[in-house]
Amino acid sequence: MVGETRHICRDWLDALADDVAACRKRGQEVVIVTSGAVAGGCEHISLVGRAD
Repeated sequence: MVGETRHICRDWLDALADDVAACRKRGQEVVIVTSGAVAGGCEHISLVGRAD
């Protein structure tokens, strides 16, 4: 999840990872679908702003 600062919310991501790990430990399969990868990539390459 990306907050208003357009940075990835680490606490939220860590909690999600813990939840997924708990599901996997119970033998459940997990599928995650996200659009946050775009925001993560923009942050990684220091891209500022949006192209309109």
